[in-house]
Amino acid sequence: MIGAAVALLGRRAGRLGLAAAAVAVLLGAAAWWLHSSGYQRGYAAHRAEAQAATRALNARLERSETALRVATRAYRRERQEAEATERRLADEASEDPDAGRRALGADSVRRIGRVR
Repeated sequence: MIGAAVALLGRRAGRLGLAAAAVAVLLGAAAWWLHSSGYQRGYAAHRAEAQAATRALNARLERSETALRVATRAYRRERQEAEATERRLADEASEDPDAGRRALGADSVRRIGRVR
């Protein structure tokens, strides 16, 4: 088809047509290169943002996990202390000679004062 157009326009027109076609091909290649490189830059920028966000979220997750471990250790320590206090109070209550009486004696009042 291009050959037929060149033959119709003559030799001079054919040279201009070939030059125009070459310019069109070069412009097309330049446009494709610009589009492709712009796309690649945009993709690289988006990927960098996504990686930065991922790093930030991973750091936040590590801080949360550390805080959870610290809180869990503190909870277990407090629970053990509470259980030890409960056992001590139960032992002291079982040793009270007036445990079955309705009124408190002087020794019972002193023991209660020590617990407080």
